[in-house]
Amino acid sequence: MKRPQVLILAENDFHRRLMSDVVNCNEMRAVASDRLEWLGKVERGSYQADVVVLDFGMKQEIVAEAMTRLESIPIARRPRIVGWARESDKHKSYSTVVDVDKQFAFPLDVGCFARVVQQQAQAHVLAGSS
Repeated sequence: MKRPQVLILAENDFHRRLMSDVVNCNEMRAVASDRLEWLGKVERGSYQADVVVLDFGMKQEIVAEAMTRLESIPIARRPRIVGWARESDKHKSYSTVVDVDKQFAFPLDVGCFARVVQQQAQAHVLAGSS
């Protein structure tokens, strides 16, 4: 089975590195960025993300654009979405735009985060092989 690919879109460099390290230590491959150019690669299929971790604390217009772009990906290729938010971001709900498979609150429970991302990645990989 291939190593699941995880795209982490987060504003804060420390959070990107932390989540990347957790993902990479759990037999998955992470790419982390604060820019949406990686979504273009996912849309074109040049980067086949199984999961996109999306920081709901980024500027609202960036998160809304990311969610809209993810929704435009054909369902057979669309990655699973794991969102995370700080306490101040909880009033923002993007799950009505496109299905958000799981959401986490800050501070991040890294063990739980690792398990859920791995479960979502495996579910995406298995769905694509059936």
